[in-house]
Amino acid sequence: GTYTLSLIITSVLFFIISGMGTYESVVHSLKPDYRIMEGQLWRLITPIFIHLDIFHILFNMYWFYDFGTQIEKRKGAKFFLTFVLILAAVSNYFEFAYLEYYIGVSKGQWDKIIIGGMSGVVYGFGGYIWIKCKLDPADGFRLDPLIALILFAWFLLGFTGIFDKVYGSVANFCHAGGLIVGLAWGYASAYKWNRG
Repeated sequence: GTYTLSLIITSVLFFIISGMGTYESVVHSLKPDYRIMEGQLWRLITPIFIHLDIFHILFNMYWFYDFGTQIEKRKGAKFFLTFVLILAAVSNYFEFAYLEYYIGVSKGQWDKIIIGGMSGVVYGFGGYIWIKCKLDPADGFRLDPLIALILFAWFLLGFTGIFDKVYGSVANFCHAGGLIVGLAWGYASAYKWNRG
């Protein structure tokens, strides 16, 4: 898909420009923080281009390519781009809200926190495709059962904190936000198709 590839190229270029996520001035210009509450709502979208190490970007771009290509080819560019924007905004807002309201991160503490990656969108794609495979197979999506198992196992294990020691803090609520939207959207689409 043209737009899938374009977003991958943009992510990789930003990864290089940001010194693999180490140039704070570049990363801080896109990350979500307290400035969202001051009207900088674009900060709910731009974190999808922030990746903090080589494993992070390879993992995200692989799944984004696999899932994104299917969605773009079967549903078209307009649907694909709308879906990406909604998944990005909701998933990043989930993580922001968790830190801002539940954890109580203060304005000064936001400088030390970086939320980034395409994984909220990837989980949304994965949830959407999984539901469509189950409830609306005529749409032609495919998801290997082993891939689905890995995706959901990684999601659940993330909440145990097992990955935090290796990868630092994992944005579990970002993943959850994307997954919820993807599952709900896939279910609504399948329900509409089955009713028709």
